[in-house]
Parts: sequence; structure tokens; C-alpha cells
Amino acid sequence: MQKASYEYDVLVIGDVFCDIVTKPIRAYPERDRQIGCEFMLSIGGQAGNCAAACASLGLRTAIICKLSNDVLSNWLLSELERLGVVCIARSSERKPHPGITVSIAFEDGSRSMLTDRGANQDLVREDVEAELLGRARFVMRAGHWNTEGLFTVNKELLRIAKSHDAFTGVDIGWSAYLGWTGSAKQTVFELLPFTDFLFVNEAELKELSAE
Repeated sequence: MQKASYEYDVLVIGDVFCDIVTKPIRAYPERDRQIGCEFMLSIGGQAGNCAAACASLGLRTAIICKLSNDVLSNWLLSELERLGVVCIARSSERKPHPGITVSIAFEDGSRSMLTDRGANQDLVREDVEAELLGRARFVMRAGHWNTEGLFTVNKELLRIAKSHDAFTGVDIGWSAYLGWTGSAKQTVFELLPFTDFLFVNEAELKELSAE
């Protein structure tokens, strides 16, 4: 039975990216050629998007993430806070920028993406205060593949959340760096006993369940 009162409706733990997105273009330019297009900046990452969406719905939302000390990190922090997200974000001393994705959108509705995980790679157990896991009604572990520093402690974090009667969710995203090897997929399978909701799309589910 859940507690009667929580400080947060949603606590998200995971990746935040600065998405640099083009407005739709017809096709890539030829090599050594240039075309004009418009760009937009937006909050990205499974965790960043989840936190922004939850806060926009009026939910009391907090996020635990890793950023840097640069202009893009400051912009992400200010945008999340503007939406009402409580940001528990330490700065990476090793990475000079946050996660960055350049997303090329096409007129046919498809898109191609180039990604640098940046400071997300430095999110580790010490960045997650166990006490916070008992203050949320729903704990979301998002951006699994982009935050390898938490691989060895993901079970512990979800177990602590469950011990406080919180609901738990895991959003893995696409495995762009590690691929879909047996050992990579095992880092997801071992979380399932402690996961109430698994968020995957059709392509991710196909790779996750492939022999």
C-alpha cells in the first residue's frame, strides 16, 4: 500500500541531452555541398523528456542527472526549471558539455540522429541520494544505455524505491553505443523483477527479444 503523501509525484533518474533539431529538409546535401535550413534547440534524452512532460502535466517532478558547466548545460537547467522541474544535477568534472544530439528531420517524416553522450556518462551512484528514492510516488529510471555509470547499481536503486512502496519504470531507449549483444540486454533483463512499467518502442522490443 502506497504512502498517503509524497514530496514528488515523479522522480526521474537518467540522461539529459541538448537536442539540436533541423526543420524538415528534402534530403541530405551532397558531399562538400551546403544547404540552408532552420535549427531549433530543445530538451532531449529519455529522462529529460520524461521530466519535462510530467512537469508540463502539472505533476510534482524532480530529476537526477549529470550536466557540465558550459552554456548548453546552463540552458538545459534553466529550461527544465522554467517548466517546474526540480533539478538535482551535479556537474561533470571530466566532460566539458552535456549530452548532445543533432537530429536531421526529413520531409517524409523520417529522421537521422548523431549523438554524443557527454556528461551523461559520468552519472554514478554517488549522484543519487538514496533518501530521495523514498520521497516519490513513481521512480523512473530513464536513458539506460546512455548512463553506463549506473549499470551496476540500477537494481539497488529500483529495489530501494520499491521498498518505499513507489511504482517504478524503466525506459531504455535505443542502444546506439553498446549494440544489442547478450551481455548488453542482460543489463535490462536483470531489472525486470523490480520494474512495474517497461517503456520500449517496437524497434527496441524487437532487438531486446531477439535470440
